[in-house]
Amino acid sequence: MNLFFQLILFSFYIPLFLFQAYGERKNFYLFLFVSGPAFLSYFYILTRTASLFAENTFSRFPKLFFDRFTKTPPKFVSFGFSKSSFTQWIGLGFVLRILFYLTPPTLSEDVYRFLWDGLLVSEGISPFSFLPGEFSIVTLPIEKSKLASELLREMNSLRFYSVYPPVLQFLFYLSAQGMCFFNKIHAGILIWKSFLFFSEIGILWFLLKMLKEAELSQWSVLIYWLNPLVLLEIGGNGHPESILVFCLLVAVWYLWRWIQTTRTKDVLIHFIFLIFGILTKITPLILVSLSGWILFRRKKIRLLILFYLLPLLGLFAGIVFFPEWAIKQKTSGIGVFFQLFEFNGSIYYILREFLKVIGEDFYKSGRICGITALVLILLYSFWKRKEESLQKIFKTVEGIYLLFLIFATTVHPWYILPLLALSVFSQSIAPMVWSLVILVSYSTYTVSPYEDSFVWLGVEYGVLFLFLHIDYKLISSLKESSQRIDSKT
Repeated sequence: MNLFFQLILFSFYIPLFLFQAYGERKNFYLFLFVSGPAFLSYFYILTRTASLFAENTFSRFPKLFFDRFTKTPPKFVSFGFSKSSFTQWIGLGFVLRILFYLTPPTLSEDVYRFLWDGLLVSEGISPFSFLPGEFSIVTLPIEKSKLASELLREMNSLRFYSVYPPVLQFLFYLSAQGMCFFNKIHAGILIWKSFLFFSEIGILWFLLKMLKEAELSQWSVLIYWLNPLVLLEIGGNGHPESILVFCLLVAVWYLWRWIQTTRTKDVLIHFIFLIFGILTKITPLILVSLSGWILFRRKKIRLLILFYLLPLLGLFAGIVFFPEWAIKQKTSGIGVFFQLFEFNGSIYYILREFLKVIGEDFYKSGRICGITALVLILLYSFWKRKEESLQKIFKTVEGIYLLFLIFATTVHPWYILPLLALSVFSQSIAPMVWSLVILVSYSTYTVSPYEDSFVWLGVEYGVLFLFLHIDYKLISSLKESSQRIDSKT
């Protein structure tokens, strides 16, 4: 009976798979319609494996929710699942990934830019030096020029320099080499997605390893493993967040290990994977302050100099000796991303509209939000520098990411996947709910030129802040219960 019911729930993901395979981004309402069954199945699986509603009462919800993360096996009820079905869920997660990995990138054209960068690297050309719209493809060999022409037709970033760090550029290069060997863009996409597939396996393996060592329930891994947004954005659209998530999880885990043991090996592994994360996507830079405050509090000045001041000096030297590259990135690269790109923002949009109303330069809103986020992250990291438990460390990192995203000018759906992975340990509900409601951001593509809908933005962020409040209440309730128990003992 368990396997039969699992297959029924598995079938709920099929409409989303079919949309990814045959649909179009402009069919927004169809996209929402087919996403519904997948998320319904996802949340049902989580509640049944966690036994959230076993007693059919919401009065015990905080206790039941947190019980999911303990060693005690859940009390299965109704169509609950036996312990043996855990392996089957993992297997069905693999099947879903294979299905989505075989689909074309329907909701995003980024993968074509990845292959373009890799194609330039294969010719010994820096992707940071030329705008795609200005590059003369006639200088390429005939077969490569045909592929380049096809990539240019599919890309949406012709006016911007590449912003992808070296680790990704190397993987782009390998993918482009395969594309050129088979002379098909689809081959390059599949090779690129194979790297993401292996990184997903790494995430699964490391999550299970961490849950076991921390003596937490292995069922919690399903929060990430069966999430439809993960399948859609990594498997279907080929975004590199799975590589980032793997590096992030390893970095945070070994930071916690170092806090417990103070072994140099642990902090070294932490910084290696943090650096790899930064060289994959630049956003892990926001975690540098937390590591720095922890090292400073423990008076590890030599480590602080080695891991922070030397990289900063290297960056400064790069700007000094390669000023042209720095100017290009500021005017048409990473600088544009942080100041002029706009998609699915929250506080940024509110500030931008406010500056418009009062007649001020609304282009300042991106800079103001960036500075505000930086200051808040520094203060929040300082405040949380004394945390030592695994859950609180993951919760702190989650809080840093939330601050960054709430003040960001651009929040694509795949940007929140690190939050989802962190919630496996932080016990937060909000990232899971956000993975559903952030799909409404695709309403932007229903009009031409593209424009965000303030109605859908209100729905998305209204639900998000509601569940952030619920998370806060749940944690407060747990603390109060613990304090009552302590006072009685």
